[in-house]
Amino acid sequence: KGRHVSSSQKNCGVSSRSDVRVRTGVIRVKTEVIGAKAEIIRVKSEVNRVTTEVIRVKTEVIRVKSEVIWAKTEVIRVKTEVIRVKTGVKSEVILVKSEVIKVKIEVIRVKTEVIGSRA
Repeated sequence: KGRHVSSSQKNCGVSSRSDVRVRTGVIRVKTEVIGAKAEIIRVKSEVNRVTTEVIRVKTEVIRVKSEVIWAKTEVIRVKTEVIRVKTGVKSEVILVKSEVIKVKIEVIRVKTEVIGSRA
């Protein structure tokens, strides 16, 4: 003999096909949401990785620029030193030339005196 199931018993524990379908849909949606959240986390971590790489590259660029500035400063320092040395050498040469001229004048004076005393 078949048992008669009342509507109150039906709602307690026995699920209809539509209930199963709804639950399956809910689980599927929840799974998709979890997947989407995981994708968001993956994208955020990728963005962070790229940002870190950009910062690293910018830091490297700044380091290279500072090295270039240092090298330019060094070049200017060397050029200044060269100019200082050249100037020093030129003034030394001028001093020596003036000494040579003084000696020549002295020689001419002495020769003139000698010639004068002979006459």
